[in-house]
Amino acid sequence: MAISSAGIGSGLDVDGIISKLMQAEAAPLANFDKKSAALQQRMAALAKVSAAVGSFQGALTSLNSPATFRALNTSAGDKAVLSATAGDSAVAGRYKINVSQLASAQSLTTAGRASMSATIGGGAKTTLTFQFGSITGGNFGVAGGTLSASTATSGISNGSLTLNGTAITTSGATRSAAQLAEAINAKSDTTGVTAKAGTASSAANLFAGFGTVTTDATSSYALTVGGVQIASQAGTGASLTGADIDAALAGGTVSTALAAANITFTGSADQGTLQFTAADGSNLTVAEVIGGSGSVTGGTKGAGVANTGTSATVSAGVTLSSKDGKQILVGGTNPAAAGLAAGPAGSYLSGAAFSQDGAQASGTVTLDAGSQSLQGIRDAINKAGIGVTATIVSDGGTNPYHLVLTSNKTGEKSSMKIGVDGDPAIAALLGHDPGGVQGLTQTSAAQDTLLNMNGIDIRSSSTTVTEAVQGVSLDVKGVGNTTLDVTRDTAAVSTAVNNFVKAYNELNKTISGLTSYNAETKTAGALNGDTSVRSIQSQLRRQLGTAVEGLGGKLTTLSQVGITFQKDGSLAVDSSKLNKA
Repeated sequence: MAISSAGIGSGLDVDGIISKLMQAEAAPLANFDKKSAALQQRMAALAKVSAAVGSFQGALTSLNSPATFRALNTSAGDKAVLSATAGDSAVAGRYKINVSQLASAQSLTTAGRASMSATIGGGAKTTLTFQFGSITGGNFGVAGGTLSASTATSGISNGSLTLNGTAITTSGATRSAAQLAEAINAKSDTTGVTAKAGTASSAANLFAGFGTVTTDATSSYALTVGGVQIASQAGTGASLTGADIDAALAGGTVSTALAAANITFTGSADQGTLQFTAADGSNLTVAEVIGGSGSVTGGTKGAGVANTGTSATVSAGVTLSSKDGKQILVGGTNPAAAGLAAGPAGSYLSGAAFSQDGAQASGTVTLDAGSQSLQGIRDAINKAGIGVTATIVSDGGTNPYHLVLTSNKTGEKSSMKIGVDGDPAIAALLGHDPGGVQGLTQTSAAQDTLLNMNGIDIRSSSTTVTEAVQGVSLDVKGVGNTTLDVTRDTAAVSTAVNNFVKAYNELNKTISGLTSYNAETKTAGALNGDTSVRSIQSQLRRQLGTAVEGLGGKLTTLSQVGITFQKDGSLAVDSSKLNKA
């Protein structure tokens, strides 16, 4: 086989020529690659500038927002009483606040039943009607019975009475309703219970058979009421009639003495209708005091009937009121001595009335056959969506199951009145009228939040109180006294300013780096010579260094609030000067 080589015999470097021709042909491609790389580098550099500009714009937006400079902090002295948040319309201030009551929803519970699933009544179709409103008039509490004669004589020994787990301090000297009420009220801050003494009145027929009083030479007679002498006589030939007693009562001396003892009277002794009343709940003793060794006839014993003296003491009872509308737990070794029965008790007393809130619609629940057990009633009420939540609670007793009904709203206008049309057994269980028959037991009262702020009384149906202070929302958590400080949020302004300065410095650094030229290494930034990017930098510096006119205030330049340019073109913040501004 023959072997040949280009250029043999001619003396030409054919391979070198070919290599150079190929390099010449590849030159345009190399230039294209260089331009492509430069363009990609420029695009990456512009992306960096764009990102820095975006960050700067975000920081500037926050700094431009009025909310940043209107931002306020709130601080409560006692966070267990309340906390607060301030909105844009709030202004700085200091407030003294006393919270005396928290808003709550009414809860009612039925008497206990042995079964949750057993049908109640005869199965007749029954309709429940729920009304929502407020209760006015009578207090929620317990009306105690009249104190016994034993109590009036011997008092109430200490330990005999406890209310809501707190012992009421009593003694042998606690003999009247007035004294018992005083002892109960001394513990009201602990028990949440106050007491009011009733009135003690003499028997309406005490003077019905009053006969003319006669005395002999060695005897005397005196009629006293609560220690005040009404009339008297002594000796032979004298007599005391009912008309004489009426005349004595009409006189200024006797009536003044009775008034001083808080004793009033009605009726007439002559007509047999005279009756005395101790309005303050003190025990009232009406006595006929016989003196001397002779005989006396008449008086309350009757005409001509021997009278050796009489004494009738009457007492009152106390009425307990629950401050929060919850059941009062009565206990102690002998609560009967105080006219009370042991156990939980409480209802709306005489004088209470229900007033429906016109802004809240009534709701009805139909109980068909099969839904007339506790479970069925619960499910029907919850399904109806009338603003009441029904649950069943077990107390573990003989009849453990109680249906509990709770209004979904808080506030004094969320009290419930429940009418029942249908089965009598269900009516007896669920019928509830605060001003009438109360078939359910109230365990929580419908009440408003009550507070006083800088001497102004404020009421709210919720524990969230808005606009009591303009722009401030209070979250009330407990009863007590606290302060609330609403102050300017300098931290928000400082953060916005520092973020602005940081963003500007990052943008300035990015532009300077990308447009720079290093004479030593003879290398240029990717955007060196780009006038548009340089223009961004120069315009920002000019705008930030120029005073702003027309603001209407003393601050017109950044330097006045502690922001100044440094030698390298960056910004720096003087925090002390900023906070003072």
